[in-house]
Amino acid sequence: MPVRIYEISKKLGLESKEVLAKARELGITAAKVASSTLDKITAEYLEKEILAALPAPPAPVARPPPRPLRRPPRRPDRAGITAMQRALILLLRQPKLASRPDLPMGWQGTPIPGATLLAEVLTLCRQSPEITAAQIVERYRGGEHHRHLSRLAGMDLEAPEAGEALELIGALQRLNEQALERETELLLEQAARRALTPEEKERLRWLTGEARRRTGGGEGACGGGEGLS
Repeated sequence: MPVRIYEISKKLGLESKEVLAKARELGITAAKVASSTLDKITAEYLEKEILAALPAPPAPVARPPPRPLRRPPRRPDRAGITAMQRALILLLRQPKLASRPDLPMGWQGTPIPGATLLAEVLTLCRQSPEITAAQIVERYRGGEHHRHLSRLAGMDLEAPEAGEALELIGALQRLNEQALERETELLLEQAARRALTPEEKERLRWLTGEARRRTGGGEGACGGGEGLS
C-alpha cells in the first residue's frame, strides 16, 4: 500500500520538510512534496534511516541516596526546534500546564506531524497533573514514540518556570497556524486535480485571507484565493 510523506512525518512526530530532506539525502526521487507517495518497502527504509539518525536518549545518571529530588540535567535548547517539539518539552517539564483553559487547540485533529501524539500527552497530563516526565515516557515504552519522547525529555528550553505557560501558548498558537497552512496546501493540491466545491472555494479564500492577515496584509504565500470562481 502506498505511503505518503506526511503520514511518515505524523508517525515519527517530525515535520514533512525534515522527512523530505532525509529522503533527498538517500536518493529517493519520488519524495518531492508532503503528499508524495512511496511504496511500502521504500517508506519502511526511509523510516528506519530517520530513526537511526536520531540521537540516542541520554544515559541515566546514578545519584547518591538520599538527596532532595532535583530535575535531572537537560540538554540546552537548540536552534531550529519545532513548535511541536517545544510544546511536548514544556508538557514533559510542567504537566500541570495542560490544565490551563486558555491553551490554543485549533491544531487538534489536523494532519500536521505529531498532532496525535501531542493530543495524547495533553490528555494524559490533564488526567494526571502530578505525573512526571519519566512516567509519561514510560507509558510509551515499546511504542513508536518512546524514543522520540525520551530524547525530548532530555532537552531544556532554558525558559524560566514563570514563563513556561506563555511559551506553551505561543507554541500551540504556531501549531494553529501550521494547521491552517497545511489545510491550504491540501486544498491547493485538490484544486490542481479537480474542481473545488463551492464550500471548498470559500474555505480556501478564507484561509488565504488569514495568511495575508498574519503576514501583515501582504500578498499571501499561497496566493490561492483568486481565480477560483
